[in-house]
Amino acid sequence: PAFTLSNVTTRIDTTRGAPVFVIRGEIRAEHTTGPVPDLNVTFPDLGTGSRVVYAIPRGEMLKRGETIRFSTRITAGAHVGSDPQVTLNGQ
Repeated sequence: PAFTLSNVTTRIDTTRGAPVFVIRGEIRAEHTTGPVPDLNVTFPDLGTGSRVVYAIPRGEMLKRGETIRFSTRITAGAHVGSDPQVTLNGQ
């Protein structure tokens, strides 16, 4: 793939009241120079068996071999107890 994810961690934060997922990791441009693809954060919908996907816009420009760190927060809501899958759109 052109970009890779690494060191992705997720945790629940409740310090501001309602629980949120805090998702952190690194994105590396492996074989290309260009804009970073959006992050897709996917949760299983325990009620229906389908999936709920949150697209997190990125777009930073990376040169081949460069790495950036990211951190994002998503309201946990009904997804408390689920482990999200984090991927790069189109990868």
